[in-house]
Amino acid sequence: MSLVYYHNNLIKSASITASTENAQYPVSNITDDRRTKVYRSTSNSDNVVFDFGSAEDVDAVCIAPNWQTGFGFTSITIEANTANVWGSPAFTQSFSFDSTYETGITELSSTQSYRYWRLVITSSLGYCELANVFIGPKVDITTTGINDGIVYNNDDLISERTTVYGQEFVDDITQRKMLENVSYSNLNLTEATALMGIVDNVRSVKPFWVRFKNVDSILDDPDRWGGIYKFSKVPKLTLNRGGFYQMSFNLMEQK
Repeated sequence: MSLVYYHNNLIKSASITASTENAQYPVSNITDDRRTKVYRSTSNSDNVVFDFGSAEDVDAVCIAPNWQTGFGFTSITIEANTANVWGSPAFTQSFSFDSTYETGITELSSTQSYRYWRLVITSSLGYCELANVFIGPKVDITTTGINDGIVYNNDDLISERTTVYGQEFVDDITQRKMLENVSYSNLNLTEATALMGIVDNVRSVKPFWVRFKNVDSILDDPDRWGGIYKFSKVPKLTLNRGGFYQMSFNLMEQK
C-alpha cells in the first residue's frame, strides 16, 4: 500500500478563462480553497482554459465538489495543447469521479507537458459547476513503511441543542472524512525529502488531494478514503537509529 499526494497545484498561478460565466460565480472562484466558493457557467456545455505561461509537467487532474451540493457536472474531458486552439488538441483523456464518496482523482495515461490545458464540461443542471480543481504533478510515496493502525472516520458535523423543556433540535450539516494515525516508519532520505516537500508547501493551511494506491485487497473502496484533505497540524520528521526517518500525522477533509 502506498499514498499518492497531489499538492503542487499549477492552477493557482495560471491565467484562467471560461467559455461562459455567471457573474455571481466567477471562474476565479476555483482557486479559492473553500469548497462552497464555486465557478458556475450559464449553459450545460462549457469549457475552462488554463494558461500556465509555459509548458508544465502534469500527470493528474483532481476535482473536489461543492460539499453542500456535490459535483456540478455530468462529464469532463481533459485536454492539453501547445496553443490556445482546440480543434484537434494534442492530448485528450476522460476525467473519472465517484459521486458516492465525492472523490475525483484522475491520473493521466502518462506525464504530459503543455502550456494550455482545458476542461470540457457537460451537465444537465442548466449550468456547469466547479469547486476545487487541481492540475499538476503527483508525488507517489511508494515506501512499504506505512504502519498499521490508520483510522478512518466520517465525522458528523452536526449542531445539537436542547430547550429548557427538553426538546431536542438537530441541524444535520454534513460529514467530514478524517484519517488519523497515518504513520510512516523506515523512510529513506529520498522518501523523507519528498514528504517534507509536501509539508513545507501546504503546512496546515492549504488543502491537497490524497489517494490510496495498491489497496484493492485491503480497502472496500479506495474512493471512500481518498479525497481532499489538510494536515490537522504540521507533521514532524524523526530521524531514527540506523539513518531512517519516521513521520506520523492526521488528515481532515477540506470543507
